[in-house]
Amino acid sequence: MSAEPEAPAPPSESAGLEGLRADVHHLKAPTRRQSLWRALRVLVSLAMVGGIVYLGHKYHVADSLEDTDPLYLALGIGCYLCGQLVAAKRWHSLLHRSGFKPPYLAVFRANTIGMYSSNFLPGVAGGDLVRPIALYGTATVHKPQLYASVVFERICGIASIVVLATVGGIWLGLTRGDWRYLLVAALVLCGVIAALALVHLARHARLEGDSRLTRLLLKLKEGSEHLMRYALHPGTVFMVLAYSMLFQMGNIMMFWCFMTGLGAHTSVFSLVLAAPLAWLASMTPISLNGLGVREGTLVVVLMQMGMPRAAVTGAALLGLVPLFLISALGALWTLKVFSRFGAAVDPP
Repeated sequence: MSAEPEAPAPPSESAGLEGLRADVHHLKAPTRRQSLWRALRVLVSLAMVGGIVYLGHKYHVADSLEDTDPLYLALGIGCYLCGQLVAAKRWHSLLHRSGFKPPYLAVFRANTIGMYSSNFLPGVAGGDLVRPIALYGTATVHKPQLYASVVFERICGIASIVVLATVGGIWLGLTRGDWRYLLVAALVLCGVIAALALVHLARHARLEGDSRLTRLLLKLKEGSEHLMRYALHPGTVFMVLAYSMLFQMGNIMMFWCFMTGLGAHTSVFSLVLAAPLAWLASMTPISLNGLGVREGTLVVVLMQMGMPRAAVTGAALLGLVPLFLISALGALWTLKVFSRFGAAVDPP
């Protein structure tokens, strides 16, 4: 894949403080447009979550929750946690193949910090921007390769969602004659192929001028060599796709446990379709990390399949519990990591 980078060495406290001051000095205040867009995303998330809470009140979900089997609730939360452990192992294995040797716990910690940042610090940076910084500090010289690994993770994650949505779409088409969702999966697959084509273009195009497209391609070009090296290595692609499938199955089984605990006997195939579609909808940048959009899409799709309204709404609300638990863990680790001036950086 690439030459093994030198292990990052911790700097002195004064060097860490100097680097922190330099980072703060270069931070730019958000523009008025960015602030308005952030406020709109907050409102969308609040509206979507509020709508689900309203449906929960309308369909008497509280009564259903009183009769919920606690074993299935515990199993559902456990499935979500297992999915997060798999996600950390996915990035951990990819980094090790790239020559980095971070401990697994550090990678899991960086993932939870990224989740907290995405859910509660949308104006600071996205979770994918924060994860490499939480792992190796702001001064690492390996940013292009680290961010390429994060982007590759996301591409493989979307590909795994497409595969699962295709399986669910075929099941729905064969059992109910409804092929609409299969078309959605095909369109998303075309989007993934188009994104890889754009990266390939950035590698070989002669970029001149200062247009928005040129600036985008220049940014892609910086890390595209690493990204395409990942994409052209069959073993790496298979490994990351396999971990991504396991991660998605953790979320699917979480909702299945919640639905079963609420008394709804749901086919796993229906969730194999609904959960990936909900994740795809959450990727649209109209809310905070898809908060509310993901749950709302899940409710709509499952209700269209004829699932009990109370169980569907209750499962969507219960799905927020482990999400906030992991985000809370990320918040605690954020305070611990970024309160230290001696964050790990590469040696000069």
